[in-house]
Amino acid sequence: MYYGRKKGIIIAIVVAIVVVILLAVGGFFLYTSTDLFKSNKTLFWKYASNGMENVKTISNAQLVDIEKLI
Repeated sequence: MYYGRKKGIIIAIVVAIVVVILLAVGGFFLYTSTDLFKSNKTLFWKYASNGMENVKTISNAQLVDIEKLI
């Protein structure tokens, strides 16, 4: 009976260690790959720069002529 109890404790410890390792790996993934733990300031500048890349300038013939005259 003593060996069965000892075996159960060892299995429980191994399962607990595996769960802790999985939680640590998952937390590391969330921290590095997502925006979950980033500050509002960091997120603002990240998405503001993305928005500025999407803005396209429209070529204006009058501006081109003015640049040529200068």
